[in-house]
Amino acid sequence: MKHLLISDTHAPHCVENTLKYLDEIKQKHPDLEMVVINGDLLGIFSLESSIHKNYKPTNEQLKTYLKQCAPRFAAKFTGTLTPQLAAEFVAERYEWCLSILRRFSEKIFTVFNMGNHESPHQGLVLEELNFLLGMNSPIDRKIVEQVYPQFEAQLKKLENFKYLRNEPFVHNQTILMGIPGESHSAESPIQEAKTKEIIQKTKELLPYALSLVIYNHTQGEYTKETGVFQSGSPSLRNFIKELPMNIFTKVFVQSHNHWSYTQFREQDEVHYILNNAGLHNGICNILNITPEVKCFDVYPQDKQITELTLTDKENVIKEEELIKRNYPNPEMVLTRKKLMRSNSMQNLS
Repeated sequence: MKHLLISDTHAPHCVENTLKYLDEIKQKHPDLEMVVINGDLLGIFSLESSIHKNYKPTNEQLKTYLKQCAPRFAAKFTGTLTPQLAAEFVAERYEWCLSILRRFSEKIFTVFNMGNHESPHQGLVLEELNFLLGMNSPIDRKIVEQVYPQFEAQLKKLENFKYLRNEPFVHNQTILMGIPGESHSAESPIQEAKTKEIIQKTKELLPYALSLVIYNHTQGEYTKETGVFQSGSPSLRNFIKELPMNIFTKVFVQSHNHWSYTQFREQDEVHYILNNAGLHNGICNILNITPEVKCFDVYPQDKQITELTLTDKENVIKEEELIKRNYPNPEMVLTRKKLMRSNSMQNLS
């Protein structure tokens, strides 16, 4: 099983970078079976932690972002935000998500797991609106709660597509299990209730599979000095420990964080992939289970695909050493991190 893993793109120009490169990725990897989008197409204000880390966006930049995100709303907005206009913005943003998923599914089988920024419980799309307008207006979260069911209904109509929020599925004797981002906190009541629901459905599939991939899009317990990670959900931790012997290969993919490089390690017979955040110019990963687990770093900007080295080390080290564990050419990643901000700005021009 080989698939392209995309998560946390947050901004239209970031996901467009990945979409543009997809055909070339398929040529280089003709056995690529699917794309998995593990949450957070929405959330453009997350650019504040990357290209706008050191300075606030100008009004002209915000206008550019707004036109990219919601062109109909941008054409209609004259300076006064009404509840009706806010509802139209939310609807347009979910329509945009749907259009992105449709474009991927027209190229390759596509799987989508809901992220925190899509969650109707979080309502973070409203923070997008305030960010893009340079405002801080209180907006009723019920708008999102009303729009999201319509979005889910449209997802069911997509072809060559699977929605992972509510149920796992088996593909080539591998279970694809999604833990959606109902909430930021893995231990919140609403998040843990959904996690337990997905675990129960996955248990029913275990006798029919040899491998399991868990796509997690909520917080976990991460130690940045060592790279050690585990799920923040007590239920999910217990589930992983108690997997039957027939599940020979176990992979845990952690999205939700904004890493600009991948960490690939093995711990207690589980392969952990702390994956690239597409927020950084559309970087992503390829996961390959052959049944040996391999992981690749994919950078659309320079069209490099790098096979990563698996590690099981847990010693305390600096970030540069952390990168060296997995990347054969760590200087490439360090240089890339420096260039990402300037490259992102060029994409907006």
